[in-house]
Amino acid sequence: QKFDFNFMRRYILTFILLITTLSFGYLYFLIYQKNFVKEDMVFNVPKGVGMSYIITKISNQELSKKEQNILKIFVYLFFNKKINYGEYELKKGASFFFVMKKISKGDRYYRKVVLIDGETVYNYIQTINSAEGLMGEITENIEEGYVMPDTYYYLYGESKNSIVSRAKNAMSDFLIEQLKIKNLDDNFY
Repeated sequence: QKFDFNFMRRYILTFILLITTLSFGYLYFLIYQKNFVKEDMVFNVPKGVGMSYIITKISNQELSKKEQNILKIFVYLFFNKKINYGEYELKKGASFFFVMKKISKGDRYYRKVVLIDGETVYNYIQTINSAEGLMGEITENIEEGYVMPDTYYYLYGESKNSIVSRAKNAMSDFLIEQLKIKNLDDNFY
């Protein structure tokens, strides 16, 4: 009885094609579909950490070592190897691809501090000092009427003085604009 090599070749090629299709399907599921983020979070990426840190912290270690290695290879091949440190807002159900795109682009999470109109400088200082993620001490001199009440956005780790400086500059800009308007009005009449 003669052995049919064409049948065997077709059988092997079909088997290889099936395995390849299943592998790519699993990779697609792992990277794009699987709910990588289990809950809404603000995730901090400290300086000097690598992919392993990000993958294990976000996925709450629910991925097997094999899945983690597949994701690391994917990142190495398709994303900028530079990891942008900082805080990132991640929504529940986000895919691994979305998370890595956000971190590689540096699409950071901005916090905010609100200085309410009509409050005293003492209250502004208290508000800034209690704002989570601001660092250092307020060393700038702050006088009543020299701080613009507004919402100020900042990144985690920014200095408290930077908020004070921005609020003082905003008030200065506002007053200069008001003086220009007043001078135009005075010249008009």
